[in-house]
Amino acid sequence: MAGGHGHHPGYPAARHADIDRRQLGADHDQANRAGKVSVRDRDTIILGGFISTTKTKDKSGVPILKDIPGLGYLFRSTQDANKRVELIVMIRPTVLPSPGDAALVATQQRNHMPGVRAFEAEYQADEARRVKEGDRAQQKRDAAEAKKNR
Repeated sequence: MAGGHGHHPGYPAARHADIDRRQLGADHDQANRAGKVSVRDRDTIILGGFISTTKTKDKSGVPILKDIPGLGYLFRSTQDANKRVELIVMIRPTVLPSPGDAALVATQQRNHMPGVRAFEAEYQADEARRVKEGDRAQQKRDAAEAKKNR
């Protein structure tokens, strides 16, 4: 579904965007969706309908007494629960005139998201550790090769 608020003065007319195939859902539930949508610059696209439902039935009671025929219902209880979750994704595309502008806006947005900054720092630390381990392994291989060639 595409949402919008009409034409914005100073913004280009409608832009066309492809929605790539995506995996949605839990590990065992997968769905692929593809589509196309046209939207004006800075209008909002709302993607909905990604719904999951979980039904649970819990039984509890006093051991042994809950199993007595005829009287067991006095010593046990059952509880049914239905849980429904709907994922709604809102996207607001912004067309930027150059890759430099795109990089600047991306940096500004990233600076407003502490979780993203923390993830990037963690990723960079992991990458540095992997590079360091790779360098050490290469040095060991080089040393072994040099020793072998003596």
